[in-house]
Amino acid sequence: MTNTAPTPPPDLPPNRAYSAPRAWLLSGLGLALLGAILIVLYVTSQTRTVTLAIDGVAQSLQTRAFTVGDLLNQQNITLNPADRVTPPVETGLQEGEIIRIERAHPILIQIDDLSTILETPLNTSGEILLSMGVDVKDGDRIFVNGSEIDSTHLMERGGEPIRQITIQNTRPFSVVIASAVGEAEERMALQSSARTVGAALYESGIELYLADAVTPELGTSLAAGLDVHIQRALPITITVDGNNVTTRVLGGTTADALSAASVILMGLDYVIPDLTTPLGPDTAIRVIRVKENLITETQPIPFETIYQDIAASDDGDIRVLQEGHNGIEQVVTRIRLEDGVEINRTVIRQMLLVPPQPQILASAPQ
Repeated sequence: MTNTAPTPPPDLPPNRAYSAPRAWLLSGLGLALLGAILIVLYVTSQTRTVTLAIDGVAQSLQTRAFTVGDLLNQQNITLNPADRVTPPVETGLQEGEIIRIERAHPILIQIDDLSTILETPLNTSGEILLSMGVDVKDGDRIFVNGSEIDSTHLMERGGEPIRQITIQNTRPFSVVIASAVGEAEERMALQSSARTVGAALYESGIELYLADAVTPELGTSLAAGLDVHIQRALPITITVDGNNVTTRVLGGTTADALSAASVILMGLDYVIPDLTTPLGPDTAIRVIRVKENLITETQPIPFETIYQDIAASDDGDIRVLQEGHNGIEQVVTRIRLEDGVEINRTVIRQMLLVPPQPQILASAPQ
């Protein structure tokens, strides 16, 4: 049999003849350690420290995500279409990156009579209106969460989230005021951001009286170019029950004025001028309260004296043949009072209760 065992190279020392496998083993271990180090270095190089802020609340994160979108997926964060992410989701992540998410929230936008719900992450009324292409003009009124703000503060953040923005646009309208009978009409061209006719008149400093007639009605929405007609009520004075009542009446007669002032005529009451008289500017009306009282009285009826001639008596004295007695009659009298003052008395009935008895005297003829 032939010996096939390897023979050491002739140039190596005898004690090194079998050291090659050990060298290979050490070399393999070194390569494995180097690979592990490289893997650790690679993994470490792919881990980034970033800051994620959602509606101002920030947290620090360690991530191996490559893009903003990958990071949000890792954190199970779902975005709504109107949410705003900075930087955009496709942006690659860098060490120390700050990712901001501003959640969209619903805001009621009302412009005059039109309203809509807007989902937006914006936090100032100015940014929101700009995003909608709304142009705020001089004279327009702006309300945020029910409170009116000046247009110079639209870009300022308030202390509470914006829930509602209301804009009342300035609109031109005209007013025609017809005053008392025979007076010329007054015409005015005005502008107002008020929503109704009544609010626009108040905002324009036009005073209304309760009896004034306004067309269209005060609650009507104010539209651009609207014509408003005001018929002024007439000022009148009513004297009644010792008081002077000053009021206004929209034309008509004395009867209409009393009705407007809730003055009621009772019984024999009457007015000056009479109920059918047309009203004019500064008409003065007097109400006379009339009362009639009936009184019943008894009155004496004086008796009369009758003289009879008789033969002369010895002494010549007058003798009483019959005593006289007064009669009694009942008298019913009507007393008329106007505003508490007696005007006249009228006897309406007399009744004889006891007839008078005449006195009869006897005397001798002279």
